[in-house]
Amino acid sequence: MKQQQSKIPAVVYLRLSRDDVLKSGESLSISSQRQILSRYADDNGFTVVKEYVDDGYSGTNFDRPGFKAMKADIEAGKITTIITKDLSRLGRNYLETGYFTEIFFEEHNVRFIAIHDGVDTLRTENEFMPFRNVMNEMYAKDGAKKVRAGYRSRALDGKFTGAYAPYGYDKDPDNKYHLVVDKEVAPVVRKIFNLAAAGDSTFKIAKTLKAELVLKPRAYLAKKTGKYMNAIDKHPYDWGSTTVGTILKNEAYLGHMVGNKMTTRSFRDKRLVSRPKEDWIRVENTHEALTDEYTFKQANQLAATRKVGERKYPTDPNIYTGILKCSTCGMGLSLARQTSVKYTSGNYMCNKSRQKGKDYCSMHYISRKNLNRIVLEDIQHHIREAQIDEQKLIANLNKHNTAKKLDESANQEEKFNKKRSRECELEIIIDKLYEDYALGKISESKYESMTEKYNEEYETVVQELNYLNKKMKENSDDEDKNRRFVKLLKNYTEVTELNANLLNNLIDKIVIYDSELIDDQRTQRVDIHYKFAGLIKSSDPYTSL
Repeated sequence: MKQQQSKIPAVVYLRLSRDDVLKSGESLSISSQRQILSRYADDNGFTVVKEYVDDGYSGTNFDRPGFKAMKADIEAGKITTIITKDLSRLGRNYLETGYFTEIFFEEHNVRFIAIHDGVDTLRTENEFMPFRNVMNEMYAKDGAKKVRAGYRSRALDGKFTGAYAPYGYDKDPDNKYHLVVDKEVAPVVRKIFNLAAAGDSTFKIAKTLKAELVLKPRAYLAKKTGKYMNAIDKHPYDWGSTTVGTILKNEAYLGHMVGNKMTTRSFRDKRLVSRPKEDWIRVENTHEALTDEYTFKQANQLAATRKVGERKYPTDPNIYTGILKCSTCGMGLSLARQTSVKYTSGNYMCNKSRQKGKDYCSMHYISRKNLNRIVLEDIQHHIREAQIDEQKLIANLNKHNTAKKLDESANQEEKFNKKRSRECELEIIIDKLYEDYALGKISESKYESMTEKYNEEYETVVQELNYLNKKMKENSDDEDKNRRFVKLLKNYTEVTELNANLLNNLIDKIVIYDSELIDDQRTQRVDIHYKFAGLIKSSDPYTSL
């Protein structure tokens, strides 16, 4: 009786991009790849123990969840053999694909098989593999060139390529590249230009439209299309000065089309970058205008003048610039100067609340007089401690920092992992947006607006990751930091008033909380984070007002 040979355990990797679907349909589908791989495994003595799938991901980079999971398992020593349908399933980037097939897999003793390309790294006859990698990269690069050429051609023709027409217009039902006037809201656009040309600020115009219960652009779009319904549910009339400003700058309202404003960094990196203004393509009189040249220029000139014009209120310096932070939303607090005798000292208020209203954040109001008193008293207290007993102050700070560090370290790793996960998600989202854009499934304007938002978040996440990584890895001595803080304090012998130089030398930030009524006494928490020492814990963080 013939003894049955034991099968070799293997994993399979399947990938399908949207470009593959468009060009090859079902022949490259995940189910089709799975059948091919299963048949090959059965016929060649392999047993599939796990599969890794990236459905809808480009092969031009390796930021894919399925591939990352497979790579992690390789590094953990869990994989000895990988089978794919062909080399392009692994990737279309020549350098990175070559690294994995010729270096990474070999270093980790992994056998790699690409069925349709006849590649098996256990054998020696794989000389043609690098050339296939080059061909796969050329295929991806050529596709990206064709996409760019297509959008440039449409820009030269003055065609509109957005998913949704600008506020005040509709897409022509007979020609999706042409704009026609939306009679329902075109009067709103004309009113915006007329008010701006008459001297109203963007903030005042937004306030006027909100008072008149005019649906903001996104809420109006939701009403028309059924999309973005949350815009209607939450704040449908909440016009912002930025939205008004964007309308005022858009040359589409002059009847002109401006395109070719953005591009990607390369066919591998799908993140958007702005083109130089001289590369923009401007085609005039492509559709009906909603304002005239004179009104357009007048509105924008007045807006520019207001930015550099005289201040309405006295220009006494704000010594807390960049230091005050809202405890709820994290935005800064700015000084609201009043002209009445009662409030001549001014008051600090949360910027988000001032700009958008109490539905977004509370005012976190604190008078300049009270803030100055609280900060000055705290600084004076620490300076006195440093003068009386320097070593005792350092010892107290060390004790406080040890307890604080234990609390912080418990959450830092969890925060880092969450941010790292979000970074990967954003990379995938940006990549998928580019593929949708390349396939014509979303417009250039939609692509630009969405990628701009995600790129901003991506940059923020990267900065936060760098910060967390630094905090987790730093080996600096807390005692040394506290000594540096005390040394800083000893530079000052007697402080009788505050100034910007003093605050910037001693303080990182000051976090302002909402005031509270405690035992019939109005109190407010103010956290002062010092250079080197951070927040120095107080027995009672609340101050009577």
